[in-house]
Amino acid sequence: MGGLFFKIPFTGVMMWTGSLAIIGFPFFSGYYSKESILENAYFASSNMANYAYIVGIITALLTAFYSWRLLFMTFHGDFKSSKTILLNVKESPKVMTLPLFLLAIGSIFSGIFLTDFFIGKNSDVFWYNSIILAHEHYHYMPFSQTLLIKSSVAIGILAASLLYFYNKNLSLILSKKLSFFYLLSLNKWYVDELYRKIFVKPIFYLATFFWKKGDINTIDTYGPNGVSKIINIFSKSLSIFQSGYLYHYAFTMLGGLVIILSWFIFY
Repeated sequence: MGGLFFKIPFTGVMMWTGSLAIIGFPFFSGYYSKESILENAYFASSNMANYAYIVGIITALLTAFYSWRLLFMTFHGDFKSSKTILLNVKESPKVMTLPLFLLAIGSIFSGIFLTDFFIGKNSDVFWYNSIILAHEHYHYMPFSQTLLIKSSVAIGILAASLLYFYNKNLSLILSKKLSFFYLLSLNKWYVDELYRKIFVKPIFYLATFFWKKGDINTIDTYGPNGVSKIINIFSKSLSIFQSGYLYHYAFTMLGGLVIILSWFIFY
């Protein structure tokens, strides 16, 4: 447990920092953006805004869940490869760790120092009135809603901890008990399969039909292939006159001369 984290602590800390930011942990950059989105949706007072607000809370829960699942399975779970590979694991070179460090600094401090320019009192200067922010009229959400948002994140983290850190067998049990939902999620709601059957296969069959019937059997047959076939036949017919005998060429030249003289005499 935790072996990989201690092998590459810098990368592990950067991953933890990014995860804290993406779930909207207080005072990280993601905290301000998430709170602003939910706040604007809550105070918009429309059916679509209410729907967006509910989806936003559910999304916050799922984001916290999969972020902590990633951390536990990557850095704090059992190492899946051989011990030899584990012993040879080391930090990435500076060309990778330095950008990670800069991103981590931004994840921690950009929200604190730049919030006013993005979603605060100076946002008009940055956005130049291209968006309308509800917090210009409302400054604080009700405590119950704030508690609901924070609880959704906490539930996501707690669920990931129980399933992938404290009791790993629980995820296997749930996948068997809830096999329908597990397979639905595992196969991405079968969106790819439906898209393939509804769009890809019909378009592929239609394209194949036009390719074989239109392109090959019609355009190519009567177009370039047909013309080249006629030229080939005509060339073979003319090649009969190319016998290689000098008197044949002399006879052909004499025939051509007779035709030219006849043209000038009669016309």
